[in-house]
Amino acid sequence: MLNLLKICTYILVPAAVVIAGKIAMDSVSVSTGYEDVLSAPTASETAQQSIGSQSDDEDSTEHALITAAMALAQKINPPIEKSGTVVSRTGGPDSGQKPEPPTPKPPVVYTKFKLLGTCVNHTNPARSIAYIDVPGKGKQWVYKGEDVNHSVIKDIMAGSILVDQGGSVTELFVPQAAPNPLLKTAGSVGQSRESELTAQVQPGSAEAAAYAQAQAEEARQQASVTEDEQERREELVEKATNRRGVSYTVEKSSQVHRIIRPASTSRTVSAPANTPRGPTDPAEAAANAKKLLSVMESNPALNSSANKENMEKLLSVLESMSEEKNDASEAASDK
Repeated sequence: MLNLLKICTYILVPAAVVIAGKIAMDSVSVSTGYEDVLSAPTASETAQQSIGSQSDDEDSTEHALITAAMALAQKINPPIEKSGTVVSRTGGPDSGQKPEPPTPKPPVVYTKFKLLGTCVNHTNPARSIAYIDVPGKGKQWVYKGEDVNHSVIKDIMAGSILVDQGGSVTELFVPQAAPNPLLKTAGSVGQSRESELTAQVQPGSAEAAAYAQAQAEEARQQASVTEDEQERREELVEKATNRRGVSYTVEKSSQVHRIIRPASTSRTVSAPANTPRGPTDPAEAAANAKKLLSVMESNPALNSSANKENMEKLLSVLESMSEEKNDASEAASDK
């Protein structure tokens, strides 16, 4: 059995080598008819050629109705014959004038953001910033060289920026605000003010008469304070004086009635309910303070510099209060 397998191996190996060589030779060998097959048109090219030939035939032949309609149109509206002479609007051939070339329009820049303003730093251009409005992100400040929606800010100038969009550099300007016709300019305001002053100076104009009438009406309104109202104001002043113990003065004129309160007024601080109240008369309180000061000077235990200073301050305050009360009583008696 082993000998049979060895014999089969010796036979099959050369046969496999022969078959592989034959297959390789067949693949390398070139067929003679492949060029004709490759040069022949494909099915799609053949179909396109047939359709194109049919369309050319249809375009070359016009319908009889179309031909008749075109002939009738030429009879009704015959074509205008163009003259050979051309009239020059910019001047004759000897005038030497050349037609002005049309001004090129600025290219339309399409960006994914809107430029609102710029801030240029002349000392350090790298710190210049631009204020833009990006859809979906809002308004923000950007520096030179930043990338905004795949657009690079190349340079920031006064009123414009240079934007690099995929290699094409364009200049984007800040939109100019439209003038508001409702706002008055400085010249119009000055002219209107000058016309008003001129009307006031000229006595014969209607504006001057109206202005004088308005001034007289205002003067009558200011002088329309009645005697009853004046007495009522004086009564209110007296009530306030009696209630607070503060003197008030009333300035009277033909048109002005003002109540003036003195700047230096003493405020009364109410003591708690459980504490004994002192004398209400400042003169009496000052006399008691003097007695207390004499007692402190006679008693060595109480005679200290701090206590003496405090008592002297208290005595000066009480004396000033007594003087103010005397002045208030004198003013009330004068009324």
